[in-house]
Amino acid sequence: LGVPREQELLHSTTAAFDHMSIRVHGHLLIYSETIAFYAKVFGTQVKKVLPVRTIVSVLRDTPATKEMEAAIEVACMEDALIFSNIPDLKEACEAINEVLKSAQRAQRGAKTQNFEFNDKGREAARDALEHNPRSAKVLQQFQLSPEEWLDFLQREAQSFMYNRGEAVVRQNSPCDSLFQIARGCIR
Repeated sequence: LGVPREQELLHSTTAAFDHMSIRVHGHLLIYSETIAFYAKVFGTQVKKVLPVRTIVSVLRDTPATKEMEAAIEVACMEDALIFSNIPDLKEACEAINEVLKSAQRAQRGAKTQNFEFNDKGREAARDALEHNPRSAKVLQQFQLSPEEWLDFLQREAQSFMYNRGEAVVRQNSPCDSLFQIARGCIR
């Protein structure tokens, strides 16, 4: 298929793909660093191997997928491919999103670690949350006390380290994360 053997297969499903004006039904395979489609029709193989680093976006409900059932549009640097009739569309999209997030983290060289607070750090964080008007507003919007927010951070958050000048998120770009700056500053 052309996918390096060391890549882990994360999800496998069926899908349809338009190849040379013919809708071909085959296998949509989501690997740790690649999305691949494979079909064999009348002795002819149809293969599409998309390294994640070449994928710009994966979208549902686009004008191109409007008339198709259970479809996604995979926009690559040079082309856009549409896969449809995916029986487990939600699970396939979740697997693709995980692969894309992992690739983004690797690309920006983020080092991750889970949050851990000692008593002194927790007290300082609670004090900062209670006395910072912006933090208070965020907590009010989420209907959380400072203690609940700190519990959430310790349970769910990951810490990323960025180099000076490195983009955390770009204005007007889609984002599925909430960022809290622990040290340093951004603009």
